[in-house]
Amino acid sequence: MNSYYLSGSNTNTFRIEQTTEPTFTLYYQNMQTLVNTTQSLSAEYTSSESIIKFDANISGAIDGGEYRAYMKDGGSNDVWYGTYKVFASSSLDTTQYKSHLDDDFKSNVTTNEYILF
Repeated sequence: MNSYYLSGSNTNTFRIEQTTEPTFTLYYQNMQTLVNTTQSLSAEYTSSESIIKFDANISGAIDGGEYRAYMKDGGSNDVWYGTYKVFASSSLDTTQYKSHLDDDFKSNVTTNEYILF
């Protein structure tokens, strides 16, 4: 389950399938009320890492809510399936993904940093 932050300096970061059409639509369902919602995302996509980053802009998301979701790219290809739990904010940064080409070659659990190979 991914974490999603409503406020703060945190950027929501999801790892997705690679795509050549980096415009994204998120389809999600509140697991308590079963209400379905569709929303376009204004996101930054890093193709070399297959990472999508976006600010807190999912409409209707409430603190403590849990959602089942999938994401499609601009070509209507499925690029992510999963669930996420909403938090108001976090005192820690969200997961930071680093390339194996970075100088630091070890994962650091205490700072929530992971090396991708």
